[in-house]
Amino acid sequence: MPAGALIFTDFDHLQSYELDAAAILANAVRTARPDLPILNHPAEACERFDLLNRLYQEGLNPVEVTRLPGPLVPQHYPLFLRAEDGCAGPETDLLETPAELDNALNSFAEAGRPMKRRITVRFTSDRDDQGYFRKYGAFVIGDRIVPIHIMRTKHWVVKHNQRDDDAAFIKEEYAYCEENPHEDWLREVAHKVGIRYGRIDYGFFEGKLAVFEINTNPTFPDVDPDRDQGGREKRKSFVIPQMADALASIDPGPEASSGVIRFNLRNVRGASFVEREEWYEDLSYSLRRKLRWRRRLRNLRRRLTGS
Repeated sequence: MPAGALIFTDFDHLQSYELDAAAILANAVRTARPDLPILNHPAEACERFDLLNRLYQEGLNPVEVTRLPGPLVPQHYPLFLRAEDGCAGPETDLLETPAELDNALNSFAEAGRPMKRRITVRFTSDRDDQGYFRKYGAFVIGDRIVPIHIMRTKHWVVKHNQRDDDAAFIKEEYAYCEENPHEDWLREVAHKVGIRYGRIDYGFFEGKLAVFEINTNPTFPDVDPDRDQGGREKRKSFVIPQMADALASIDPGPEASSGVIRFNLRNVRGASFVEREEWYEDLSYSLRRKLRWRRRLRNLRRRLTGS
């Protein structure tokens, strides 16, 4: 593979064996080239549930999560149900009581929907003095924290900015991006959960900071010269260079990034080549072609493992 800084993302799209493969790849690179940075090592970076649960258990975050079904029951309301993976967001309205949670679970059961990989998430967000819920967004890139926006809506699910912003808010958002007021706390949170690349979405709850998630495959701020630079877009004149500097900070340099990293499965701890008869049965080829593919796969295994 090419030499350079490695960034792993989108763990929730991987099955367990694929996550193992990604971790083995990261370990092989770490052994072959310990000088290269690895951001979000698959064996160290926390996904949504573990991230929120770890921060909650250590007292750094008020967002309580529970897996369904499971022995633990939520202690804090309101909350909502969502899939542990993916980016679809809440699957229920805010549930205010245990009885409402039971009704929601019964609705899932009646609809024949499985509860596996679904979780409860405590809702933790204050309204601002104009009655809006807010979501702050800041990139973590290596050891850098780069604030990029504040979004606000009257609805409790803040996915996009859903209002025309006044001059006071535009000024506040620009100051937020420029001053980076929560930098130290966000860096501590990211380090606690093993994430060194992503966008931290967070807000305020009862006057204190609260992390909602860290998206490891975030959308970059777009750069559109035709947009009005006197409004909210003006902040990007500050944000984009900061992101470029942060990305440059993880670059190991042209010499370290030249060439390729070579490794062999024989020398990679934990790696294996799995051969299954179903693979041949599922191939839509004639018997003669199946045998040819069988030989090719076995030759590949011999080349990779020396067996």
